[in-house]
Amino acid sequence: MNFDEFKEHYTGSFNKKLKLKQCGDYKTNKDYNNLPFNVDWSKLYKVNNQMSCGSCYAFSAVEAIEGAYQIKYDDKIVLSKQQVVDCSKLNSGCNGGLYDLVFMYAMNNALCLDDDYTYTSGKTGKESSCNSCNGLVNVESCYDIMEGNQQELKKAITEQPISVAIAVNNYFQHYSSGVITDINKCPSEDLNHAVLLTGYGETIDGIKYWKVMNSWDTSWGENGFFRVLRSDNTNDNGICGIATEPSFPLVV
Repeated sequence: MNFDEFKEHYTGSFNKKLKLKQCGDYKTNKDYNNLPFNVDWSKLYKVNNQMSCGSCYAFSAVEAIEGAYQIKYDDKIVLSKQQVVDCSKLNSGCNGGLYDLVFMYAMNNALCLDDDYTYTSGKTGKESSCNSCNGLVNVESCYDIMEGNQQELKKAITEQPISVAIAVNNYFQHYSSGVITDINKCPSEDLNHAVLLTGYGETIDGIKYWKVMNSWDTSWGENGFFRVLRSDNTNDNGICGIATEPSFPLVV
């Protein structure tokens, strides 16, 4: 499909117009110069496919909650994205939303297992009525990382996966592999897609990168993941806007 069709189906689902100050400010005493050489939380996950529903905000947020839970309790868990699409009414179902608002929803409404409330909106393209289920995981609080501060982002990702928003364009649609290093190919303005930052590393050629999980199945990118250039700057929104709106939850 052309990019306009692609954008209608698979992006437009990070709705910054909904943005309010929902989470606290991330603060840490970590020493930037003594962080691990690389971090990779991708082993916690199986790549998802949002399909024809603008629900990436739900996938990003719920995956961040799953990761926080698994790290805290050393227990593999897969939570319901459909519950969020149907029931987090401050968001807009298949028409977009914000992961911060999902974190707020999960503070008051425990998330259920995916097996108990399975994802159907990818096929129908729309949300359903909110159903009851046996909730298991609550969010205690959430934190926003300072915009453009890639040093703080690096500190935070050593603790757990982080929800981030990016600007998807025609180049990104056709990404297949490698580290995206050209800001002109994937500029930072017009955030329209939510994904999950799962770590960072460095290539054998010395290119520093962020590793990110998408929700377009394993047939896209590097088995469902992509990498973008990482900097040491404290005022750099980065390739595709990766450091513009990072947030993460703490679970009960």
